[in-house]
Amino acid sequence: MDGFEGENGVIVIAATNKIEVLDDALLRAGRFDRRVRLTLPNIKDRELILELYLKAIKHTLDIKKLSTNLSGFSSASISTLINEAMLYMIKSNDSVLEDKHIEIAKNKLEFGKKENFVLSDNEKEILSIYQASKAFITKERVSLFDENSTNLKTIFPSKNELKKELKKYLSGSIGIEVLKDEQYAIFEEDLKKADDLAKDMVEKYAMAKDYKELIEQTKVELKTQLDENYDEINKLTKIMIEKEVIEKNEL
Repeated sequence: MDGFEGENGVIVIAATNKIEVLDDALLRAGRFDRRVRLTLPNIKDRELILELYLKAIKHTLDIKKLSTNLSGFSSASISTLINEAMLYMIKSNDSVLEDKHIEIAKNKLEFGKKENFVLSDNEKEILSIYQASKAFITKERVSLFDENSTNLKTIFPSKNELKKELKKYLSGSIGIEVLKDEQYAIFEEDLKKADDLAKDMVEKYAMAKDYKELIEQTKVELKTQLDENYDEINKLTKIMIEKEVIEKNEL
């Protein structure tokens, strides 16, 4: 990264799926200091991807229906699915790509060596409740496959801002508990961030006396807030299941 001046007009773009293992020097200001997070495609994205991949292929597929059934598939996974289905079509001496070819290819990807993160209907519902609850609490755009929350970027956060951050990390799991009346193990990274933040509020900032008590108090507040807005969380969950994204104007 050395040797470039501010007026050179050179922009360096890089991509990684393991940002946590990058050297901190690469993430300092003036280096790779602008980040764009790309999550898995939602229903509409998958529909467009399928249209692109199937453009030159003779088929009888219902693209809209197929895109709904491919939750958890990345663009690369969809490409692999179509390629596998085409191979089976050729082996079967068929000339048109049909649902049966897709199903066989999908089963191979789900249960074979090329396993993908594929959600069942129940798993999609659980994840949708989690993300819908987070969207309701943060009032921010949230997609189905947002893996975890981003860190607070304020240099000098207030206690109120830190409490909001703590609620963000805990809102998803509490939302599931409220709607499903049962606890689920999901997104442990958010729970770890909540734990670390609560400890900082006690040990670094002296904003509370006991971090476990702080977390429990926050959970109680969230449970009350989400329970009082049960119907709204349920409505947002249905939007997430249908569209796999909740926009700010829907909150």
